[in-house]
Amino acid sequence: KDLLALANRKSTEEAAAADTLSLARLQVTVKKWDDAVGLFDQYLAVHADPDAQSERDYAERMREIAKLKARAETHMAAEEWKEAVADYRAALTLSIEEDKALQGDLAHAQNLMRARELKDIGEELLKTDDYASALSNFRSALELDPGNRAIQDDEIMADKRKRALELKLSGLSAQERAGTRKDVQKRACDYADAIRDWEAS
Repeated sequence: KDLLALANRKSTEEAAAADTLSLARLQVTVKKWDDAVGLFDQYLAVHADPDAQSERDYAERMREIAKLKARAETHMAAEEWKEAVADYRAALTLSIEEDKALQGDLAHAQNLMRARELKDIGEELLKTDDYASALSNFRSALELDPGNRAIQDDEIMADKRKRALELKLSGLSAQERAGTRKDVQKRACDYADAIRDWEAS
């Protein structure tokens, strides 16, 4: 009688363990990594099962990738491109299979990070009145982040100031060559245009 009871209890425990393992595998299929890891741990606490251990390790790896991706997305929302790039790279390092979506997320974050770097360089160049170089940097930044209104505004301003400077230099050049009425008129017109563009920028 005692043996029968023991056998029944053992059979019940085995059935419960099998249910736990099945449920853990189900959580993997629906990508609920926290639940999957917890259930695998529960099963492995009473069963030495190499296959289940491998499945548990996979679920743990995927959980860490999911955490890194979620953190990267938070950084993206806050426009913290450098931090987002670091998290996406870490997630790719953990990834077992090629993850094209994750690779795309990383490339996008890298583009935005580089666009900000180019914008910052352009703004520094504006302070030195190097409008041509500033404009080049802003345009390169827009190729990476075409919808960025701040960079668009910077590009317009740099273009106006570059044109104004060119007109001003054109007027000064005409002054140096002055000797005819036509040159003097051109100089006055160019300089007036330059002043208007400069003020508008």
